[in-house]
Amino acid sequence: MTSTATATATATATATATATAATADVDALQQQSRAAAAQITQIGDYLLEKTIGEGQFGKVKLATHVPSGTRVAVKVVDKSRLNSDTLRMVKREVSIMKMLHHPHIIRLYEVIDTDTCLFLVMEYASGGEMMDLIMAHGRLKECDACRFFSQTASALAYCHALHTVHRDVKGSSFPPRSCTCSSFSSCLCVSVCCVLCLTPAFPHRVLHS
Repeated sequence: MTSTATATATATATATATATAATADVDALQQQSRAAAAQITQIGDYLLEKTIGEGQFGKVKLATHVPSGTRVAVKVVDKSRLNSDTLRMVKREVSIMKMLHHPHIIRLYEVIDTDTCLFLVMEYASGGEMMDLIMAHGRLKECDACRFFSQTASALAYCHALHTVHRDVKGSSFPPRSCTCSSFSSCLCVSVCCVLCLTPAFPHRVLHS
């Protein structure tokens, strides 16, 4: 082997070792961040309780607002899982949720930013997922289906009026605020708390085509 080839091989091995070490360091930092986030039991005026959901960038916790006793859902976004693109997506989600105020859309109450996590404090819909209710109780009565459809159409029309479209319309996006064993909730709300769930609207002509 020539000296040039030896030098090239050595440089390649060094670069590979450096990249491997860097990857290991990043993984270790992410694990530390997740462990730290898991140990948080209170953020601001909110006591964090059980996990009620999990997504690509973190978990959704049931929480209680201490001064008022109000139950809320707190989406805990682990910053170590974000790169520049996903951070931009999260910021877009937050900016869109802040401008939506409709009786049938999950409200974003507050955003708490820390060094390791982003906490999105949202309205808690206690009724579970619409698909779970349908599976448990059978098909909806026509009057219930009409009411839910009207509420959903109202919420989506409101989004469209603000040049915003919901890109993930499915059963799990429509959690009833409450329910009983004998009947479904009389009030439905549209969940927009998933990253990439909302996006700035397509050109005006597409919305109204």
